[in-house]
Amino acid sequence: QSVPSGRLLRQLTARDMIARGAFRDAEPILIEIARQSPADQRSVEALSHLVARAAATDAMLANRVGTFLRELAVKRPDSPAILIASSRALAANGKPDAGLESINTRVSYWPMPDLERVREQIIREVMNDAPRADELARQRLEAAPRTFANAAELAEILARAGRLEDAARVLGEALAAGARLSPEQSKVIITLLGQL
Repeated sequence: QSVPSGRLLRQLTARDMIARGAFRDAEPILIEIARQSPADQRSVEALSHLVARAAATDAMLANRVGTFLRELAVKRPDSPAILIASSRALAANGKPDAGLESINTRVSYWPMPDLERVREQIIREVMNDAPRADELARQRLEAAPRTFANAAELAEILARAGRLEDAARVLGEALAAGARLSPEQSKVIITLLGQL
């Protein structure tokens, strides 16, 4: 139990270093953890965050960490967390198409909503193509189980596209007669109704 807590303490220290902009101090700590425990999702997520933060000010560091994450993804192709971190690092390093290619390859034979969301995020935030990201999100949500969260996200996308009647229909289907909403769900409905 001392190793995991030691690992956790080192991760927290490295995250604090990233927050303070001490990227070069955080890098060896996180890489060592990822090498020792590649299944530890927190360390690869922190490395991805480090790349995103450092890309504008220390391209050499960001590229080095991005290369490490890509190599780790090759060694651990079964890990969605490593694939996500590697794809985000590629996007942050100015190679969003390469990041999308990795995700698209995996999604083609192993559809995973988390991977699809990252793909949408890269397209929306890095490639500045919100309509394409919304279309991919709409396709993902229409095929997904109709949970309240999925219905609310789909309704929001439809409303942004000007398909207000479809958005209202999706919300109506999600809310069974007499359904009790949590305070958070009520806020979502109020926000969406404001868009309609």
